[in-house]
Amino acid sequence: MSLSSAWKQKDKAATLEARFEFESFEILRDFLDEVADVADNVGHHPNLSFGREHV
Repeated sequence: MSLSSAWKQKDKAATLEARFEFESFEILRDFLDEVADVADNVGHHPNLSFGREHV
């Protein structure tokens, strides 16, 4: 499987990690809402961390 260049394999446990930057907290919040909807639909709930302008 080929991953987008944004994603990196973190360890041998197949953990994937990426960092996404946003211009505002409002846009970041909208992104998190979308991720939450997708996660609910597929039954997978990822560990997320975020700051003022990044996820």
